[in-house]
Amino acid sequence: MNNQNRNITWKDLAEATFVVVFLFGGLVIANLYSNAIGLFLMAIPIVFGIFQFLTIPKDEKKAVGKAMKKHDEKPIVKLLKIIQYIVLALILLYFTLSCHFSKSRSHTERELSMENYYIQQCKELSLTARMTIALLIFERYCQVNRIEDSKLVTEFIDYLWKWPLIDGPDQFDPWQQSHTELVSFGLGLAATKELESVLESANVDQTTFREIVSGVVAILWESFWGGSEDELSLQALNNVIKASKLSELPRLTPFKFSRFSEMSGWGVKISLEDREYWRHCFEYT
Repeated sequence: MNNQNRNITWKDLAEATFVVVFLFGGLVIANLYSNAIGLFLMAIPIVFGIFQFLTIPKDEKKAVGKAMKKHDEKPIVKLLKIIQYIVLALILLYFTLSCHFSKSRSHTERELSMENYYIQQCKELSLTARMTIALLIFERYCQVNRIEDSKLVTEFIDYLWKWPLIDGPDQFDPWQQSHTELVSFGLGLAATKELESVLESANVDQTTFREIVSGVVAILWESFWGGSEDELSLQALNNVIKASKLSELPRLTPFKFSRFSEMSGWGVKISLEDREYWRHCFEYT
């Protein structure tokens, strides 16, 4: 074979540098910063290689076949170089996509692990403590979605914050019978026109909102007329956490003195000061 055909030109070096910079630069950006930008950069050499392949003159393409039969290197050098670019780009693109999906899966698994850990920590807490945690999450969800000033929302929040101080049937019956519109909504009744208007104006999904409200309500109402529902209340709290999609959840330390193991799952009665501390402890982790 002719050694002259193997000489590397400045054009060859420039093309190789172009391919390497875009491929590996795209790989780094895709994994460290932006997947979209990184994949776009990596796609450029692929398009470049395909374009070069498609623009090879017909007579050169015919020469390739003849050259392969004659074992002549010169006509096929350019074609092989282009194919190498495309193959290398596809390999790195596959590697990047694999890393991306693996990273996404790991992130999802980590989030699920954190949620499970949080729920496990809540197992020690009383039904009242679980409800107030769910209520704090509901309040934060409403703040994020700018519906915290709605009368329906404020009435619901104020009503449920009365619960920790309710003591005995004489207080329970009037309180329970005066439950608000959102309690009825959480128990399964249809949304009123007013609630639909509030949610639509804030672009809040009614199904998600119902899931959160139902979870808050279920922690208490599932246990009011039977045994204390440990697993059901934890599941309801977990539903609230998942539906809210908040990145920060209430700290559990302020609630740890109210334990499920006491007072048939309801925990010791708390004072007005305790209730106010729970209500206004906006420390998150």
